[in-house]
Amino acid sequence: MRGAVVGMVVAVSAAIAPWAGAGAADFSHLRAMAGEYSYDVLADPVLDAELRQSLGAGYDAFTEAMQVGVPSELIDNQFLILTGCMPHDCDFHRAMVIVDLDGGGLQLVRSDLYGAFIPLSDAAEAAMDAWNH
Repeated sequence: MRGAVVGMVVAVSAAIAPWAGAGAADFSHLRAMAGEYSYDVLADPVLDAELRQSLGAGYDAFTEAMQVGVPSELIDNQFLILTGCMPHDCDFHRAMVIVDLDGGGLQLVRSDLYGAFIPLSDAAEAAMDAWNH
């Protein structure tokens, strides 16, 4: 399972680009939070502001799918992976945030009702399609 997740992260992280808007946020300070629970990292004001701007009206639903968190993981000392799920419904409502700590980019992924991951950006979708085929 871990190998599959790492493979997906590598594929999706290749597509990470800063969100269109004010420019790339500086997430480098989050490196120190590696190993902290996802919901604690999500409380960081810089990350929270970027998520609110990026998700707009979908922010509440996305964060609801991240309520049950696990410790965050740092991959290649560059990508901080935050995963979580909805209480009592982890099989079907999961989400993931991939943070590029060096480049300031984010990718957001959530699961559909069947537990399959759905990228929340065109770049992430293309990377996941390439990884799955």
